[in-house]
Amino acid sequence: MAITTYSSHYSDAGHRTTDGLQALSLLILAVAQIISAQLPFIMGWPETVASQARLVETPLTPAGYTFAIWGVIYLWSLAFAIWQILPRQLHNPVVRRAGWPIAGAFAANTLWSWWVPQNGVDAVSFLIIVAGVTCACAAMLNLVRSEILLTRAEDTLVLMPISLLAGWVSAAAFVNAASAVRLYGIDQLDPTRPGVAMGFMLTSMAFLLTLTRLGGQMFYAIAGMWALQGIIAANLNRPEAGILNIVAGIGIALLAANLVWAKILGQNQKAG
Repeated sequence: MAITTYSSHYSDAGHRTTDGLQALSLLILAVAQIISAQLPFIMGWPETVASQARLVETPLTPAGYTFAIWGVIYLWSLAFAIWQILPRQLHNPVVRRAGWPIAGAFAANTLWSWWVPQNGVDAVSFLIIVAGVTCACAAMLNLVRSEILLTRAEDTLVLMPISLLAGWVSAAAFVNAASAVRLYGIDQLDPTRPGVAMGFMLTSMAFLLTLTRLGGQMFYAIAGMWALQGIIAANLNRPEAGILNIVAGIGIALLAANLVWAKILGQNQKAG
């Protein structure tokens, strides 16, 4: 299949208004999610996302440095948002296909970063992040399952950053769920108990592996592996979490193997 080329002439009049609205929304929300993450410092709020997360920390909570991935996600997303609003890209069918789900993911990030410092890692924050996961994964799958073969720019500025975001929030959703359960003091599901923590871990790994197989996208798997190594790092000094760390390590290996398998499968299908 040849790489699709395009210009502003391929769009029909019916799409012009919605394309412009989509492009503007993506730019505004890409900036908004960055600003929202800094609101506790800008507004002088007594709590931040980090401080609220520490209050309900569980064995599923990754080491603090792991969250630096947000800087990469935010900057890459901003680069995408600037690129896609350029006149030549304004009616790009690839952006049109995934744009609104990506906007939904950015909006969820913005809302989550505003909500958590003021309300904690609660049930509402979990619902927000689930919405973000749904949007980000939908955008990724829309792109990888499209009939359109992406150009290098589209792959680098659209598919890669949204896949990295999708993988990270997929893992973060299970961390959020575990923290919310601890917040509400549900003893039977207390993630500080080794068996319950293992249940959360295995469920999150199953989700990450399934989406890696469906999407076959390297940056989705990388984000999942980054989250898992962060969990291992956070639990290195906890002897009771030894088995959890071993399972997380197996999860990293499985994600890598699953990604390789998905790539081989995709190449065979293209060759067929």
